[in-house]
Parts: sequence; C-alpha cells; structure tokens
Amino acid sequence: MKKRLLYRVPWQRLARWSTTMGAAFIAAALVLALWPTGAGFAQVRSSISVAAGDCSAPQPKDPFLPGDSVLILGENFAPDTYDWNITGLGGSADPNTEVASDQFTVDDSGAFCILAYTVQGDDRGPYRVTFGP
Repeated sequence: MKKRLLYRVPWQRLARWSTTMGAAFIAAALVLALWPTGAGFAQVRSSISVAAGDCSAPQPKDPFLPGDSVLILGENFAPDTYDWNITGLGGSADPNTEVASDQFTVDDSGAFCILAYTVQGDDRGPYRVTFGP
C-alpha cells in the first residue's frame, strides 16, 4: 500500500513563490530608500554669518577694523530664545575670553540681525561667534 502525503508543495511552485516574494521585497526596499524624508517638506538648515555695518545694510567684512560694528545674521531658525557669544581664540588679543554675549529671541520669520559688538582698538586675531542653545 502506498503512503499518501497530506500536504505537498512542488519544488517549482516554491521556487516561483520565493522568486516573486524576493522581487517584491527588493522593490519595496527601493521605494523606501528613494522616499523623501519628511515627505512633502523641504529640509532647510539654519545658518549664521557675520557682517559689518548696520542691520539695514549689512556688508561682508574681513578683516574687521577698530570701530566696525559686528553683526550676527541668521536665517531659518525656529522661533525661540537663543544664547550668543563672541569669544577670542588662541592668537587673539582676548584668548579664551568672552568679549560679548547675550540672548536673542527669534520671531516667526526665522531671520535675524543682531548688533553684537564694536571692534575695540586693541582687538586683533581670530574670534568665534556662536549662536544657539
């Protein structure tokens, strides 16, 4: 008497099924890899720069000279209150010394201009401007 199997999957059907499922997984992985993050939203980075003059007409400046007004300009910031400071670096007249600091509240526009410092007659060398939490 011949034994009968209750369940039998032909190898060809199993191979076809695994090929189809493999192709589906690869297609899904490609779609997810190419899907933009934050779908529908442009990813924008906030940035700061330093200029001279006044906020109505800031001018790029390098080097700053005694009497120049130092402006901190920013864009694409979330509305919030941020700390800022200007610190002398090694080789400056004020190494590791904070020469100016305060807080500034950015409004809904995300852009700002701060009259931060007036260059002194004895200032020389590199300084770092930081703006952030």
